[in-house]
Amino acid sequence: MSEFSPAFLFYAAGFLFAAAFFIRLPTMCRPANIHYKVLAQTDDERLDHTYHLHIVRLKDGSYRCYIERAPILFEKIFPDMP
Repeated sequence: MSEFSPAFLFYAAGFLFAAAFFIRLPTMCRPANIHYKVLAQTDDERLDHTYHLHIVRLKDGSYRCYIERAPILFEKIFPDMP
């Protein structure tokens, strides 16, 4: 049984590290928390509004979107509604 040279072990460790890095790279590049603001414009400027969204990546890799702020449309359109 022959022994491995230190240079071979160094290059083998570097190759394994680089391979693990490139395999995990797509997962590491996906954002975990996103805050997003959307402006909805209409023909009537009084009805324009903004949505505030919070998008979170879950442990299983899927995403969940939370609406943090949305307009109350019925109060703007029909202010006399009970």
